[in-house]
Amino acid sequence: MPSDSHSNVAFYCPLHQVRFHTAAREVIECDRSHHALGTGFPGISPWTYCCDCATFSPYEPLTGNDKLRECVVCERQITKRYLCSNCQVMSVESNALVRRKAHSIDKITIQPNCPGCGSPAAITSVEHKCEEIGTSFLINRAICLFCDLQIAPLAPATPEVFVPTNTEDDLEGDTLEDPDDTQSDNADTDELNATTPSAPSWDFTAAQVPPQRKTGWVVGGVVALLSLVILVTVVSTGGNRRRNNGPTDQPSPSRPMYPGMVFVPGGEFTMGSDAGDEFERPAHKVYWAPFYIDVNEVTCEDYLKFVKATGHRLPSNWTNGSFPPGSAKQPVTGVDWYDAAAYAEWSGKRLPTEEEWEFAARGANGGRYSWGNEWRPNAANAGDSSAQHLTEVGSYPGGKSAAGLMDMIGNAWEWTASDVVAYPGGHLASPVPKTMKVIRGGSWQESKQQATTTYRGFLRMSGAEDYSATGFRCVKDMDTHPTPSPRKATAQ
Repeated sequence: MPSDSHSNVAFYCPLHQVRFHTAAREVIECDRSHHALGTGFPGISPWTYCCDCATFSPYEPLTGNDKLRECVVCERQITKRYLCSNCQVMSVESNALVRRKAHSIDKITIQPNCPGCGSPAAITSVEHKCEEIGTSFLINRAICLFCDLQIAPLAPATPEVFVPTNTEDDLEGDTLEDPDDTQSDNADTDELNATTPSAPSWDFTAAQVPPQRKTGWVVGGVVALLSLVILVTVVSTGGNRRRNNGPTDQPSPSRPMYPGMVFVPGGEFTMGSDAGDEFERPAHKVYWAPFYIDVNEVTCEDYLKFVKATGHRLPSNWTNGSFPPGSAKQPVTGVDWYDAAAYAEWSGKRLPTEEEWEFAARGANGGRYSWGNEWRPNAANAGDSSAQHLTEVGSYPGGKSAAGLMDMIGNAWEWTASDVVAYPGGHLASPVPKTMKVIRGGSWQESKQQATTTYRGFLRMSGAEDYSATGFRCVKDMDTHPTPSPRKATAQ
């Protein structure tokens, strides 16, 4: 079992597609619904550990992980694999430049030790091609864990190795992180490493082909030139699977675009605020999968199309079969959670989780408001800039988020799919009934202290006295298949 210092380890649940931190123990439970990720960690069930994103994932050898071609969490292309001789953790790694790794695979073993059980790295290993799982990996066992065959006495594997450094040349051109964020993140990670040296970090650049290592002019000019041509070809044809430098709406052959939506790449960010109330504390790391989100809140005219197509009931504040005059472009309100979820399903979308909502609102810089940390006059229909009534969506362009989203702050509260629960490590003085759902963003009625990206409101799913200030916007999963019914909200 891992040592006691493994008190803040990252795990990934494939079922809920969520990355979370917990202490390493034999039974690892998903923090969404507390189901076990495997029958035993790290020595009973098979697990993978990605050296790039420092995350453990349960692994089904015959059907899972696409034969270990890429990490299911950070989606980097796997080039190196190492199976521990003492536990069932398969460490994997790409050739991407990732700084301050806790573990790395070299030509013969993993350094400095097994991330699962903490056993010392084997002095030598051999490369074994396992037909059962259809891939090769370094191993120091006499019998293969998957195919039960005797390991042939192969020569030590010599895969191409990239050793990341922290020199200025290696980091030159790295513009994916905000300098202030990087400084803060470095301080946080250094502090973590000082107190829990074996706890992996999640500080990385976007997946990219590593730069050439510096060597002497020993090889002849012709050979060097040929190697350079090959390298350039690999870079130009390989490229990045995904860059985590913030939301983008640029189309790609593998990613469709949807009208009125922007794309938010998956990754990790710090959610919540240590300076907030009990519902906002503590700030904590969360992972989310890629998704699309509506630029604007769903409007009355959008909702009327849904009503006419399905015969769904009218919002409580509509009369004569339609919305009030002059409100076509305003966010639809007067809808309970079930109304919002029904519209989302009809439109081929779903309601966002509050993790998705908060990152979309805050962006990579993690501001208190969608535009930054300081209140900006006339940036939102809230606080001292409130019009004292709902306004048409997009009426406050000064508050547009980095992703191009409008009215994430103020105008109308927005339903999410999430239950009201304490954040990991937090505590609520009184439990909130399961009939409540989280609402986010504040409305035109809220002060600037409540209309923030971290403030968590909540409202009864149905049967409340007043929904006149609550609307919603939708999200869509990255895949191109029809979106299923709204997910059942579970504990975060």
